Amino acid sequence: MSQRSGFSVIEVLISAAVFTVLIFVVATLRTNVDTLSNLVSQKLQSRQDIDRAMEQMVTEIRSAAPSNQGAYPVEAATTSTLIFYSDVDSDGLFERIRYTVGTTTLDRGVTKPSGTPLAYSSSSETVSTLVSNLTRTTSSNVFTYYGDDYTGVEDPLAPTSTLASAVRLVRVTLYVDVRPREAPRPAYVSQLISIRNLRDD
Repeated sequence: MSQRSGFSVIEVLISAAVFTVLIFVVATLRTNVDTLSNLVSQKLQSRQDIDRAMEQMVTEIRSAAPSNQGAYPVEAATTSTLIFYSDVDSDGLFERIRYTVGTTTLDRGVTKPSGTPLAYSSSSETVSTLVSNLTRTTSSNVFTYYGDDYTGVEDPLAPTSTLASAVRLVRVTLYVDVRPREAPRPAYVSQLISIRNLRDD
């Protein structure tokens, strides 16, 4: 009698099942790795965007100065809007800079003075998004302001109609979250900026 060589049906079915489970595990692992890699990449890009935006804001706010019409360096100062004048392109003319907090963005508007005499026309403002995926927190405003008596422990200036003329320092606080409600936590940066031309010392 000759012996049969090969696999039985049960052996083939078990092998197929094990192979299928293995393929499923590898595919799931690959999907999870791709998702995590994509999330980390987005978070890193978000952090780079915040750092770049903050660097630009620090430079512009620090060099705020009177407008070409003689207006005070800070035109408006609220928790969600900061308007001031700064020569951002080093051409000798002081642009009107407007930072405004939207629902999930921080926008930057720039108005160049033009005409004779020089004037700031709101219709010529160019607006761009400085920061995307902005997350608002109940405990922190994007903009807070301090006077010349600030030593590091005083409360921010209270919002009043004369707040803009009292501002000497601006704190900018940004929380950015590419994927809200998912780990890791939002990227956070806060910077206290002194307006050089308004220092009393």
